[in-house]
Amino acid sequence: MTKLVKELKQQGVLKVGGRLLGNTDGCAAQYKCATAVYFMSLLSFQENIVCDRGIGCAGHGKCEVDAINGVDKLSLIHI
Repeated sequence: MTKLVKELKQQGVLKVGGRLLGNTDGCAAQYKCATAVYFMSLLSFQENIVCDRGIGCAGHGKCEVDAINGVDKLSLIHI
């Protein structure tokens, strides 16, 4: 993640004091995990940015990632 933040800063997409928004489907392991929160806080402090998380309703996603995951899941089931 640090590499991504540095690359975004270098390209001018993310500025010092800027906001990085992560999106999750609401899985408890993703947003209640103390280790994940710790590393997001550490990244935020080291890179001088704000890290936010958007938490959606589990199983109700309608974005591109959900479509890709659905196709992958069906492909694996039918192998």
